Amino acid sequence: MAAVPLRCFLALDPDPATLDALAALQGRLRGGRRTQPGVRWTAPAQQHLTLRFFGAASEAQARALGEALPALAIAAPTLAGCGLALWPHARQPRVLVLRLATPPALRHLAERAEALARAQGFGAERRAFRAHVTLARLGPQARPPAPDPEAALPACRFEALTLYASTLTAEGALYTVLQRAWLPVAAAGP
Repeated sequence: MAAVPLRCFLALDPDPATLDALAALQGRLRGGRRTQPGVRWTAPAQQHLTLRFFGAASEAQARALGEALPALAIAAPTLAGCGLALWPHARQPRVLVLRLATPPALRHLAERAEALARAQGFGAERRAFRAHVTLARLGPQARPPAPDPEAALPACRFEALTLYASTLTAEGALYTVLQRAWLPVAAAGP
């Protein structure tokens, strides 16, 4: 029996302080409500910045991707929060995201992740890289929280580069760590 391909992606994992700040932002957006119909808030263990979604990967591809992580694990800069957005568009949104700044070091890392994908036989990514962390997934009947342009947005720091397998379930995707490389600590900014 052939092995079932793994649904994989490469991501940066937020550090604990960033996870706390993202949870606080979600709390403000909830407005004190514990639940909202059609809104599924992203749990801290699921929050990440996706560098490259690979899709279906063979065991050999997943192994090669994982082995490449240490060479990709550069010190990631702290990324400023640039705004909240409803994607793919505000009329029929599927996700609420925190958009993040994309300094040259992050863009370079995303380009290296794309080169790795191509070297392992994956097709070219058709969408432009947009740095973000998903805060909530929205069902068709959801009444998403209105992004407040004046809201204080957290800066995000990342501690690891991780290759994940994603398993889709009725409750949402479950992520399993396949390989992780800890990032060196970035030099303090000015």
